Amino acid sequence: MSLQGSFLSDEQFQCAICLDLFTNPSSTPCGHSFCLRCISEYWSSAKVCRCPLCKKNFQKRPNLQINRTLQEITEQFKAMRKAGVTAMETRGDGGMPHSFVEEMKQSQSHFMKKLLMAPALKNTAASSSNLPLCKVHHRGLLIYCKNDQVCICPECETEDHYDHNTVTIKEEWMEKKVQLHLSEQLIQEMIRQRIRKIEEIRESVSHTKLAVETETAGSVCLFSALTSAMESTQVELMETMEESQKAAEQQADAMLGKLEEDNIVLQRRLSDLDELVQSDDYTHCIKTFPLLILPPPVQDWSAVCISSCLGTSHIYKRLAAQMERFVEELKAVAEKGMKRLQEYAVDVTMDANTAHPRLIISDDMKSVWCSDHHQLLPDSQERFDRIVCVLGREMISSGKHYWEVDVTGKTDWDLGVARKSVNRKGKITVTPSNGYWFLSLRDKNKYAFCTVHSSDVQLNLQPHKIGIFVDFENGQVSFYNVNARVHIYTFNDSFSESIYPFFSPCSNKYGKNDEPLTITPVNVKK
Repeated sequence: MSLQGSFLSDEQFQCAICLDLFTNPSSTPCGHSFCLRCISEYWSSAKVCRCPLCKKNFQKRPNLQINRTLQEITEQFKAMRKAGVTAMETRGDGGMPHSFVEEMKQSQSHFMKKLLMAPALKNTAASSSNLPLCKVHHRGLLIYCKNDQVCICPECETEDHYDHNTVTIKEEWMEKKVQLHLSEQLIQEMIRQRIRKIEEIRESVSHTKLAVETETAGSVCLFSALTSAMESTQVELMETMEESQKAAEQQADAMLGKLEEDNIVLQRRLSDLDELVQSDDYTHCIKTFPLLILPPPVQDWSAVCISSCLGTSHIYKRLAAQMERFVEELKAVAEKGMKRLQEYAVDVTMDANTAHPRLIISDDMKSVWCSDHHQLLPDSQERFDRIVCVLGREMISSGKHYWEVDVTGKTDWDLGVARKSVNRKGKITVTPSNGYWFLSLRDKNKYAFCTVHSSDVQLNLQPHKIGIFVDFENGQVSFYNVNARVHIYTFNDSFSESIYPFFSPCSNKYGKNDEPLTITPVNVKK
């Protein structure tokens, strides 16, 4: 074994500037060593303070000190060299005293490690008594093995980690500190995001509370006015009917008295006629006949009747007018609610890369309809291959969003939102637990929303335009009949990831359902 392969060489103690052995060696922050005078003169003559070897720049000129450990090793090497040891580099071990070889072998690893660690351990070495000790060699754990991710002593490195990637403990800690700093910044940003989100949610709750209070006050006032008007009208109606009843009774009583008087007169005439017929005094009968042949003068009751009019028609007319005003005020309240939603209108377009091959999308990416045949399109991971649907291009990950879709002329459709990670291949169960929240129409008038089980929705007015409102933070997806300005249904859930608008025109049913779904501009009525 050659000395060069086993022991230290000149190059290990050579200054890269003067190319001579170190004199008062000093180590830079990057870990390289030079003569203190050489590196000082080099930096004094250079415009930029940098390492002559690795070219690392230093913003501030380091305050260099003599590396005492490296100086000690260099002096020992110089002494060995002076004694003629290095002159025997080309000879075998047999040309050297056995005791000297053994001594050098025993001290080689110690000196070598001191040399390699000297730049970064000049401060650590001084306090090595405070470091944990190696359980095997009872030496300070000054080195970190990146391969095995353990702290080791210099002898452990020589014996078991000689071909591993090792650095000093300080160097590893400096690297870890950088990572910790980055992690700290990341966590701080996450905290800031959550603080902003907390403020946003609290502000949203405050706005919602204010809106509820305002609308509640308005509704209470509106219904109170209606209730008061109806109660007042009811009282008036009852009083009018009571008065009408009394008047009818008085009229009837008067008529009954008159009729009874007439009956008495008629009964008397009837009795006179009967006596006349039974009389045998013909002369008297002839004289009396003209007086009795005609009915007595009584009132003609054939056209007389009791009026059934209660005199309440004007009351009902007034009540109908009040109800009309109430309905108009209700419409105004509904219109106000729709306006609030429409303030969150967003521009939504369709993402052709997600569309089923049978779907045709307009050039402006606003309309979609189902054709009879499949198109030759790439079967990408984003594309649906079983459900004839398409997602919106705009991602929803926060805030409130509103858009409207024209469904005129269609017999079947699905509208809503879908989670970003939904399964798009093969048979799919469309429920909120699988990432789908939408309203459906089947056979012209069967509306339903899908949860665990499909539930029907009864609509009095068939919508021609559907409004979809998403409140991401509150996990709400709401549907509205835009034409009637009424709410249809709201999903209350929570979103663990981003969602996208969802559109399905369904199959065209041999031309019966070939009308498109069209995203329309939101027109806010003033």
